[in-house]
Amino acid sequence: MRTSILLLVLSVMACHSTDDGALRSDDDEGLAETAPGAPAPAPAPDRWLPLAASGWIDHEDSPITPWCGVVLIAPDVVVTAARCLGGYDRRDFAVGFGAVGSKHLEIDEALEQQDARNPDHALVALRLAGPVDGIEPVSLDLRRDGPCDVESVGYRYAPRGDASARWVWGGCLDSGTLIASAGEPNCHGDMGTGAFLADGALVGVAIDIWSEGGCAKGHLLATVTDNESFFDSALELSRPPA
Repeated sequence: MRTSILLLVLSVMACHSTDDGALRSDDDEGLAETAPGAPAPAPAPDRWLPLAASGWIDHEDSPITPWCGVVLIAPDVVVTAARCLGGYDRRDFAVGFGAVGSKHLEIDEALEQQDARNPDHALVALRLAGPVDGIEPVSLDLRRDGPCDVESVGYRYAPRGDASARWVWGGCLDSGTLIASAGEPNCHGDMGTGAFLADGALVGVAIDIWSEGGCAKGHLLATVTDNESFFDSALELSRPPA
């Protein structure tokens, strides 16, 4: 297992995109900094909601963090790409929000999508050991095409122990693919991250971020509208306190 993790790390380090192309925030308040020459996304009343509800998943044996991104859709349920947990024991992972490596929750149950058209593009819902305090779950949006005010919200991956800044980039949603127009994708750190409209609603989760062995200029998303039954099942996984 440790050998496979090391090979993965070496692979993603080789394809990591430049630091200068992303819209990102280096704090937990969600105050995005816009790179020179990159158009800033339009402000919206709920623009900080996806920043708060976008968390991370950490593998205890990985020398880099975070392992993947997650999105909070219920008080105690997150969704991410199934490939993030593929071949590993869920007990090796923990989920957190805010600063990477800060307070985190263990995973009590995992529900993997069984009806994905491509098994490599499946989603997984994770019920956490308890509700996430102080963070509102995102709402779900059924749009699949058209909007160009979509943002991917995640974290830049970094060696364990180093700070991991927010990484936000924007683009247009076209046939389930988020095509970058403001900033650049973050390669490994973007797997499992959410794509959001300006009002904070989730339109999809990144399930494929590669292109011919390198970082793609856009992400293939598992959209909410194409996977509505799975998101319904994920919400039913929630066990909030009485």
